[in-house]
Amino acid sequence: MLAALVKEYEQHPWRLSEPGYGLDAWDLAAKARIIPDGKVEEYRQAFLSGSPEDITEMASLIERRGWAKSSDLGAYARHSRALWPTPEGIDHAHWLMRPWHRKALDALKGDMRTVVVAVITAIIITLLTTWILRLLSW
Repeated sequence: MLAALVKEYEQHPWRLSEPGYGLDAWDLAAKARIIPDGKVEEYRQAFLSGSPEDITEMASLIERRGWAKSSDLGAYARHSRALWPTPEGIDHAHWLMRPWHRKALDALKGDMRTVVVAVITAIIITLLTTWILRLLSW
């Protein structure tokens, strides 16, 4: 949900820049493809009727970790708080949206990264050398 919030913020910063203009949890869940677009109002009304909802818990978790701020000035007031990202949330979302190979390299630190890159390079060179020698032996 955080990545969807930051993507929306980067596309329309004016829409998510101040209290009352953020996305509520259900609109955000639809943008993150957690719930279908056509069922947003149904999920929102079910929550307002008293049924427990995991989506609001996810939104409050994002807020508790400091990745987003919220306001009661949204369309549904305190029942559906409007969210917008903080600078820390934007940085964390960009970290989450990185490609898998960057995450894998960043997981390896210092000398271990050097060893892994050297091993991968050696394997590639060995495979290329073997392939070239087989071509030349024909």
